Amino acid sequence: LERKGLAYAEAADKIESGDRVTEAADPQQRVQELRAKANACWREALDWYRQTIAKQADNSDAHGGLTRVHTLLGERREALAAADRALEIVSADYAFWEQRVRAPDVRIEEEKRMRSLLGRLQKILIATHMTAYQLCVELDQKPKALGHLDAALALDPERADAYSRRAQLRLEAADYAGATKDIDAFLARSSLAFEHPDMKKAWQIRREAETGLKRQQASKP
Repeated sequence: LERKGLAYAEAADKIESGDRVTEAADPQQRVQELRAKANACWREALDWYRQTIAKQADNSDAHGGLTRVHTLLGERREALAAADRALEIVSADYAFWEQRVRAPDVRIEEEKRMRSLLGRLQKILIATHMTAYQLCVELDQKPKALGHLDAALALDPERADAYSRRAQLRLEAADYAGATKDIDAFLARSSLAFEHPDMKKAWQIRREAETGLKRQQASKP
């Protein structure tokens, strides 16, 4: 249902933009119909995710589903609450298996299986932190957004986009030294072409951070 809703929403976007031709007499009405179908699918998907959680409260997949679908519906507070709960569950699982894999009695085959599981859980944690970061920004919860980026980078210190996003938040908070350090980390890791909009934005952030840092230093007694 979640994916079916995405298909309806994508079709509506393409018709509205002119990328897809429709046989409907009123294309705009068709767009509205498709979006209504998408929302109906997502509402039903929410119900199934909630029924799953009612039977298994710590089902991280269901909480992740709630996060995604509430986001698709524009329900940011509900999405963030679901993301926070998913992070609690997956973090506990990750901590348990991380401790278990270090046990002296673990056999080689068991260790391989557990490390594979840890890798999957790590990817889920990073993706959820990045989703939560974006929701926090949209809800004007910048300090919490920064915390989610810190957590994502602690799990994957090579994730370039997380550095650029943290640089932006630090720039807005007048942490010019931190913003400069982060944007340099992004530039060192990014494989984007120099002409890419994200690279142009990165160099703009760096210039603004440098200017701000000089202004701060000049104002010190």
